[in-house]
Amino acid sequence: MVLKGEVKDVGLAEVFQMLSASGREGTLTVASGQRKIHIWFGKGKIRLLREGGVSHTALGKILLRSGRIKPEHLTIALEEQRKSGKLLGQVLVERGFVKQ
Repeated sequence: MVLKGEVKDVGLAEVFQMLSASGREGTLTVASGQRKIHIWFGKGKIRLLREGGVSHTALGKILLRSGRIKPEHLTIALEEQRKSGKLLGQVLVERGFVKQ
């Protein structure tokens, strides 16, 4: 399912409720001017939130420095992220490299 349109036409709260109630998984991108926020829904809940200006690899660097993931896991996840367009956190969770 692809949704696209103006929030003023539907209302952001209604979009959140619909995505939550449907139990769908995916990324909702909300844009205003140059600012973008990506919200990943999974199992009817918001699982990850990222502002567009943040580096995709910042999360990976933080997890590496804290010892939460192995370098090879980050390499695999970054490659999958590049191919799929998914958020890095989403890939890491789906692969079982980190817990939610």
